[in-house]
Amino acid sequence: MVDIRGGAGGTLGAAVAAKMAPDGYTWLLGAVHHSIAPSMYTNLSYDITKDFEPIAIIGSVPHVIVVNPNKLPKNDLKSIMEEIRKHPGKYNYASTGNGTSQHLTGELFKMQNKLFITHIPYRGTGPALQDLVGGSSGYDV
Repeated sequence: MVDIRGGAGGTLGAAVAAKMAPDGYTWLLGAVHHSIAPSMYTNLSYDITKDFEPIAIIGSVPHVIVVNPNKLPKNDLKSIMEEIRKHPGKYNYASTGNGTSQHLTGELFKMQNKLFITHIPYRGTGPALQDLVGGSSGYDV
C-alpha cells in the first residue's frame, strides 16, 4: 500500500513513517529536502538520522524552469529574466513546499539574478504543475 502524505517538504510523511513499527515493510521514499528540514523546521517530531536508515540512492532529479506559455510567452532563460525584471513582483514561482530543494534553488536563483518574484509553496509536484498548466502560477523553478 502506498500512502502519500504531501506537504511541508515531505516532513509530514516522514513524521508518520518515523512512528511506524520498524518491521521492514514501511519505507520512506525521500529526497534531499529531508536533510534540509532540520535547519528549516524547529519542531520536527522525528530525527532523520536516528529514526531512519538510508538504503540506496535510486535517482537524481535536476532542477528545471518551466513556464506557462500563455502567461509568460518566452522560450529562453534570458528573455524570461528580462520580462521578470521589467515587471517586478508580477510573477510567481512554485515549489513543492517550504524548505525543499526547489524552494531554496528558487531563492538562490532570485538572489543571484536580482529578480523579484514571489515564492508559492505547494503540497507536492502534482498541485504545483496543475496550477502552472492552468495558469495560476507565473513559472515553476
